[in-house]
Amino acid sequence: MIRSYSASKEEIIKELGQSENDLVRAKETLNVGDYKWSTIQAYYSMFHAAKAVLYSTGYREKSHKCILFFLESLVDDGRLEPHFAREFKSAMFLREEADYEATYSKQSARDTVENASAFIVRMKNLL
Repeated sequence: MIRSYSASKEEIIKELGQSENDLVRAKETLNVGDYKWSTIQAYYSMFHAAKAVLYSTGYREKSHKCILFFLESLVDDGRLEPHFAREFKSAMFLREEADYEATYSKQSARDTVENASAFIVRMKNLL
């Protein structure tokens, strides 16, 4: 569920800051071989970047899946390239697998971190 929400500029900036911080941590944990946490942190970096964009449109999410629905709506409107929504969906799945099933790999962590880096840049461009 997505509902109306009037976010302040500070809240949007805070979400972007959290996104960037999570990406830094994801890269650090990737470099030391902690692929589980790298995957999780990379996903959260994407989540917070997308949340900042959602806030800027006057709405707020009730769940993580709402962010995916929001991204898919941006694709449908032609404001976002489809691969960004697919990469977010993949990161969401990989985060759940790492967090709840202890299933992760070096390659999936690396891919998620790379995708998150580009995703954040793209979300900033939407703001």
